[in-house]
Amino acid sequence: MAKVGVMWQPDDAERVVLQDALGDVAWLHAEPDPEVEVALTFFPRREMQRSATAWRDLPNLRLIQSCTAGLNHMGWRDLPGVPVAAAPGATGPIIAEYVLGCVLAWSRGLIWHTGRIAKGDFRLGDPVKALSELRIGVVGMGGIGQATARLLAGLGCTVEGVSRSGHAGDAADVFVATGTMADLPAMFARCDVVVLCLPLTEETEGLVGLDLLSGMMGRHALLVNVARGPIVKEDELFAWLDSSRKHMAALDVWWHYPGPGEKPFSYPFDTLPNVIMTPHNSPNVSGFRLRMLAQACDQVKHFLATGKAQHVHDPAWYGAGGDGR
Repeated sequence: MAKVGVMWQPDDAERVVLQDALGDVAWLHAEPDPEVEVALTFFPRREMQRSATAWRDLPNLRLIQSCTAGLNHMGWRDLPGVPVAAAPGATGPIIAEYVLGCVLAWSRGLIWHTGRIAKGDFRLGDPVKALSELRIGVVGMGGIGQATARLLAGLGCTVEGVSRSGHAGDAADVFVATGTMADLPAMFARCDVVVLCLPLTEETEGLVGLDLLSGMMGRHALLVNVARGPIVKEDELFAWLDSSRKHMAALDVWWHYPGPGEKPFSYPFDTLPNVIMTPHNSPNVSGFRLRMLAQACDQVKHFLATGKAQHVHDPAWYGAGGDGR
């Protein structure tokens, strides 16, 4: 049996999952083990900085298996030339619930009317929208996008999707239409809500700006970002939101992950009444790390049994990479 190495110092619950799934594993935070063929990681740069092991200490490495869905944080320039696999979808249903909450808060006017009533403006009889009236566009039809589409479609929304490949996998039945990234302008033009669920790569950085948001200009519309902050052009999103209170954004991911006393944005989003802001906690329900770890372990077992890695990302998709989220 090939040896699996764990790059971070797991807590007791994580140790149980790891040992139940994989048996005897090497704890690479404690000492190098040159026999390791698969390395499990969450944030490799951080873990390398804290551990006794460097990539050069793993000469037999055949796979790096991340426990995260997004891999922009991997530090691609530093990685050895072995396949790197993501673990998408483990938190998909949880993040989908967050998206649903944002859609309901917007469609039922929860944020807007709370602010208006606090100022003494009680708009009795103002209309709201039911989920069945909404057309939702999902950008990125991986695990999170599929889970989001399933939940919203199941509650009556009309859902369409786009992705690089144009394929929706097992969730194809819930989309009324699917397309490729070339179909994005049309999606923004006809959807009430657009949800970003795609990975941050060189191709998707700065993907969403006024050229796409202008398709929603001047009408009631919501942009939800549960992907990565830099997929959206910060200045152009601010301009779109500031131009009309009919526009709203829900942001769980950010351009900058702040230290104490800092803000996660450059433009004053906190002065706008039409923004929902959360600290990248959409998946953070009880046991969410264990769900991610369990999926990653399943993928490792598949690799050890078949020699084929699942959800491998191409290094060409990424630049030098950072260590953020």
